[in-house]
Amino acid sequence: MDQTTAKEIIKETDYLDGRILVMEDSKKKTKFCKIIWKGFSATQKDENDEEGSARVRVKDLMTGKEFTDNLTKIVRQFPEGLISTKESAKAEIFALLQDNKTFENKTLEWITETVTFEKEGVNMERLLTELWLESKVTKARFKSDDMVVYNSRK
Repeated sequence: MDQTTAKEIIKETDYLDGRILVMEDSKKKTKFCKIIWKGFSATQKDENDEEGSARVRVKDLMTGKEFTDNLTKIVRQFPEGLISTKESAKAEIFALLQDNKTFENKTLEWITETVTFEKEGVNMERLLTELWLESKVTKARFKSDDMVVYNSRK
């Protein structure tokens, strides 16, 4: 891959900037990550085993650890339509929490039953964790009845 092609790929992936990407590592552990750098690396090989590759530096938001990966691999894993759908779902959840400030028990079950978007294949807890990482919602765990309650930030 030459540098011009890499720059085009980087430009086409602007929709990933600032988004939380939920990945699984080789041990099937869930990572909540953000892209912190996109660029061209002449020393790395691309998928076609050619010199030069569009690379991405990613930070795990839970551990603070950083790692690099191939940008085209990330694009295949997180297409623009998937990101758009996820952002719409998060916006609906956030609006729901803001509109129901007086209701006390906003549990995962209540949120799941109340939202109107298609829930099949959607992990509500991951979406709520993303909103929590974005500092849009608070999360409180009550050990006495093993309940987690979510609220929009004030």
